[in-house]
Amino acid sequence: MAVRRFDPRDGLREMPSVAGLMVPAALAAAIAGAVASQPFVAALAGLAFVVMLVSHLWARLSLEEVTYRRTVSADRLFVGDELELTVTLDNRKPLPLTWIRVRDHVPRGLDVLDESATPALHLNAAALEVSTSLARYERVRFRYGLKAAQRGFYLFGPARLESGDLFGMYNSNTHYRDTAPAVLVYPETVPLPDFYLPSGRPVGEAQTRTRTWEDPALPSGLREYVPGDSPRRIDWKATARRSEVLVRTYDPSVAHLVVVVADMLTVERPWEGVYRPLLERAITGAASIASRAFDLGYRVGLVTNGLGPAERARPVAAPAGGADQVAAVLEALAMVRPVTASVIEDVIDRERDAIPFGATVVAVSPRFADGLQTKLADLRERGHPVIGVYVGDGEAPDPPAGCEVRSMGDLFDLEARAEERLFQRPEPEERFRA
Repeated sequence: MAVRRFDPRDGLREMPSVAGLMVPAALAAAIAGAVASQPFVAALAGLAFVVMLVSHLWARLSLEEVTYRRTVSADRLFVGDELELTVTLDNRKPLPLTWIRVRDHVPRGLDVLDESATPALHLNAAALEVSTSLARYERVRFRYGLKAAQRGFYLFGPARLESGDLFGMYNSNTHYRDTAPAVLVYPETVPLPDFYLPSGRPVGEAQTRTRTWEDPALPSGLREYVPGDSPRRIDWKATARRSEVLVRTYDPSVAHLVVVVADMLTVERPWEGVYRPLLERAITGAASIASRAFDLGYRVGLVTNGLGPAERARPVAAPAGGADQVAAVLEALAMVRPVTASVIEDVIDRERDAIPFGATVVAVSPRFADGLQTKLADLRERGHPVIGVYVGDGEAPDPPAGCEVRSMGDLFDLEARAEERLFQRPEPEERFRA
């Protein structure tokens, strides 16, 4: 929770512009009145000089020791969830502020639930404006309801703080650019109760969470102790930290593995841009299939050519189990930006370690270009069960030899499905008969 203090060097401006000339002019008039033996003129000009000097100093000190802080009620959400943004202004000095104006920005994708926001198109955001006064050592809070409307990784700001003297002749301003807090909105998922996966493991294709025996080399998480658990499995550090007895859990020695290969290229070449509806279908499809695989008891990994924020690595993860892996896969898909730098077959070649031997490969793509089909056929020859999921428009392309391609574009087109529900009229249960 970051706090930004005003540095007077951030900005001091005069309103109106002629106010900068009034201080020396008043001083000159006071001196001239004294020299000309005009006490009334000298006193009036001297009073104006003092008022303007005090106003200048007041404006200079107005944002000193003023802190601005944002907090959110939740930083991990699903589409449709609501959160509360709290903005806190704190005047930590004995000098009161007769007025202070704040203009902050909420990124697009987080809808403001009241009418206090105005568009800020140059920042692709909604602007929140607040004007208030602050007594000495006073703190005020403003709360806004927000709704997660679209998946993504969102940073607030920048915020602009402005204050000044009582007469409005001099204004100080500063900007608050701290990146915290951030909000992550997971992508939407579609239930897939009939979606099953083949297994390339030699022990069979049973899709179950039942574990015949567990491998200590494959830790998957912690759970509460129950009578009958071996004392050797107690995690004493976690037990001491949480004040409850916790035991380690492990994945099966032979686990079913699934790697979701998510192709985010919606045009022929990466530098040609992106077709946003197809990108969102690919993300929804990859997230839905990964969630389904987790439900079936698979250890799931992700390989994608989608790019996240610049400060984060490419979202590629080797197969693993547990709640942390679920969150990691959904988080990587949530942060994919509308830009792609590589074709998916090049990423598969670079990330061979993320596709272990025998893992089932589910390729989600809006295009299924020739290069991807060749790569899937190669994976099939190396012993990987391969399923293709086509999320583009029209019919699915012919599958590579030995592979299956399922056309599921309509299922993952959430915008079209929402419009259908909006305009669909329910049939009346009874009709009046004369």
